[in-house]
Amino acid sequence: MKKVLQDASSSKHKKLPPVSQQMIDDYAAASGDFNPIHVDAEAARTHGLPGTIVHGMLTMGWISSLFADEVSDGFYMKKLETTFLAKVYTGDQLIMEAVSAHDLEWEIRVTNQLGNKVAKGLVQLEHKKGGAHEH
Repeated sequence: MKKVLQDASSSKHKKLPPVSQQMIDDYAAASGDFNPIHVDAEAARTHGLPGTIVHGMLTMGWISSLFADEVSDGFYMKKLETTFLAKVYTGDQLIMEAVSAHDLEWEIRVTNQLGNKVAKGLVQLEHKKGGAHEH
């Protein structure tokens, strides 16, 4: 039996608001990751960075949010692979795009406001057993 998403578009697009230090601090509090390069601009500068950087796992969380409708509609995220290509800083505005490769597999691209690729990846969805979308 082949499983497909009904009403699935071939692409998804989401533009986030500019990253604030508050977003990073909130994630640090939730995750327990208080590495100074994320929460202390002066400490980040001592490591050669122009300021604090976003946690990679926070970027992955934003990627997964592209699929909130499907997850609430009987699917789950079977795989989320991410390759980080560049650092994300406070003030950056991320544009996330997902293009359907086939069936329940999506290629992910994340760029910043300058068009620079900051992450890429792959998402695979799978249908929860017994749901309405199984064929």
